[in-house]
Amino acid sequence: MRHLKIYLSVGLALILLAGVGLPTTAAAQSDPAVRTIDITGELVQSVLSPDGSLLAVWENSAYHGNELILSLLPIQLVNLDTGDVTRLIGPTDYAWDAAFSPDGATLVSYHGSGWIFVWDTASGEEIRRIPAVVGAARVGFLPDGTLVTALTGPTNMTLLWDLAAGTPSGLLARQYGSYAQAMEAMSRQAAGMSTMTVAASPVGDALITVSLGGKIWVWDLATGKVSLLRDGDDERPLLPIRRVTVTPDGTLIYYDNQAGALYALDVASGAETELLALEKVGSPVAVMPDGSRVAWVDADLTSVQIVSLDAPDVVPQAIPLPEVDLDLRANEVTNNLTFSADGSRLAFTGYISDDDANMVVVIDLE
Repeated sequence: MRHLKIYLSVGLALILLAGVGLPTTAAAQSDPAVRTIDITGELVQSVLSPDGSLLAVWENSAYHGNELILSLLPIQLVNLDTGDVTRLIGPTDYAWDAAFSPDGATLVSYHGSGWIFVWDTASGEEIRRIPAVVGAARVGFLPDGTLVTALTGPTNMTLLWDLAAGTPSGLLARQYGSYAQAMEAMSRQAAGMSTMTVAASPVGDALITVSLGGKIWVWDLATGKVSLLRDGDDERPLLPIRRVTVTPDGTLIYYDNQAGALYALDVASGAETELLALEKVGSPVAVMPDGSRVAWVDADLTSVQIVSLDAPDVVPQAIPLPEVDLDLRANEVTNNLTFSADGSRLAFTGYISDDDANMVVVIDLE
């Protein structure tokens, strides 16, 4: 009887310990729902709406040597809740970049022909088109709905737009002491200064631009002044930064590189901390806006891995990806793995095939 009491006590203790928040592995977590939605395209890029309900998908023109393929030309607006796909008809060339407004009611696309197209996301209809600059640009929004276009190239200029009026409302540009200094800087750093991405601080006071060479600049929107937060190798761009995420309070920037390392960069001090060093990844690392969790696709392209940054050493939650008949290419398969703003959904595109078949993968986590 004494031994029985001891066994019962130990068993009760184990039961109690199981519920006190000890680190758990993926086996103890609920299985998320994984869905696929068919789209057209070979190498596509995409952007997720803030609420996670819509995904805008467009073809990468460089993949086709800028040759126009009419069936791939329209931007596809994918409703991730219903699976409906709307083709946005209007532009006569491929989109260079696209962005949703903060409320998700508007989609803006930038085209190399020099036009900005503004779309109503509820109807899929074109609202207006705005004449801009011929070439390429990255687009984004400030929290107040101001449109941002960051022009690629050595000038590194960023235009702010009044979307309702269709006119520029501000200009951010680097300043030099003389014309000779400007020409010298642009000649020496022409490739590396090209803007790879642009992100607004959620508090609305700053804009972050990232170069191909890994430099990160922070622009003060009140004064127009720019400060170099992270230096890089502008003479040999190797895409050392693949994606940036700014925390809701604007104090931290998360970014990852091609080697699978994830960093946190303090905006005030410029201090850089390595958070994760993943040996084998098949995608950029997606970071939840609040920095609590990160996700990536494994190198075998068979699952999405999710881990909490509060417990990075815990075994990641592995979410199996659907088996498909499409040709998977490791460097292109998960070009835009992204969390919704509330972290309840993951979505990505990038399955490749020779007959223009493609799909969106939607993972509902909660």
